[in-house]
Amino acid sequence: MKGQTLEMLGFLILSVAVIGIIIFMRTYLAGSYGKTLSSLTERQETEGMRSGLNTILQTTDPKTGRKMEEL
Repeated sequence: MKGQTLEMLGFLILSVAVIGIIIFMRTYLAGSYGKTLSSLTERQETEGMRSGLNTILQTTDPKTGRKMEEL
């Protein structure tokens, strides 16, 4: 009987520890994931705007044959 009680108590402690670790990792990783996603979105917007601007500046004017950057 004492062995069963200790086994149940050990299982209870183990399950509480695993649940605690899962909750801790979920909150920690979710917070850092949100920050990372925000940073990537901002970087993507900046790079997209930069590449669009470079594309416009590198296009040539059909009349003069010069690049927009030179004009």
